Amino acid sequence: MSIEQKKEQHQASRKDPAVASDSSSPAAPTEERLEKGIVIRSPGSWYDVQIGSEIIRAQVRGRFRLKERLATNPIAVGDHVTVRIQGERDESHPHLALIVDIHERQNKLTRRAAGRRPGIEHVIVANVDFAWAVQSILLPKLNAGFIDRFLVMSEYHGIRAGLIFNKADLLSESIRDAVESYRELYRSLGYTVLFTSTKTGRGIEELREVLKGQTTVFTGPSGVGKSSLINAIQPSLNVRTAAVSKKTRKGRHITSNASLYPLDGGGFLIDTPG
Repeated sequence: MSIEQKKEQHQASRKDPAVASDSSSPAAPTEERLEKGIVIRSPGSWYDVQIGSEIIRAQVRGRFRLKERLATNPIAVGDHVTVRIQGERDESHPHLALIVDIHERQNKLTRRAAGRRPGIEHVIVANVDFAWAVQSILLPKLNAGFIDRFLVMSEYHGIRAGLIFNKADLLSESIRDAVESYRELYRSLGYTVLFTSTKTGRGIEELREVLKGQTTVFTGPSGVGKSSLINAIQPSLNVRTAAVSKKTRKGRHITSNASLYPLDGGGFLIDTPG
């Protein structure tokens, strides 16, 4: 190509942006934005974050893992976070998202991390207004030891707590006195005690009302009916459930990770593994 031809091509490209440019030119930077959201699930190395009405799957920066040496999980369900989102989402190109900041926690509910040295904790949930220990009257039977540990932990972390005695339809004369004595004991200590049954509907409306406008967590052993209670409170959630084993008379582990659900009446409800 002659010098004159090159000059003509250069002038044409300046006038007409449609003229092809050098393919080696750098691409325009991908748009990034920062959004604030709440962690609703943490199924592994990824976190599901709700931002408004949208749910985005994000990863966490490595510095948070190094920072939280006294916990097995640097981020928990209920945490408020800032997420850096890259690109616009469509069906073939989901967001690339990274959690870049964890906001200061109001509180947390923890347990000792299994198989770790003393002092290492596992954060079950964060930023809750109220915690309920769910126990079943039978199948499996009420566990006073679990209740006492739960109440001590809640008091230690400054979280208001109450008790739900579920499967009230199984309350027979042979165990009525014992169950009533537990109710009176914990009520005398200042704790709210509710009787519920997903079969008869007892206590469901009362429970639905006290959950409004709050971030609440259900905790308790497998099989006590936590997921069934959530379905009774808001059937549209359709949380997976399983029957108690006839052989062991204990619950099966169905909920493997804590999950946060928005409630129609306002607020959030967190289901935790047994």
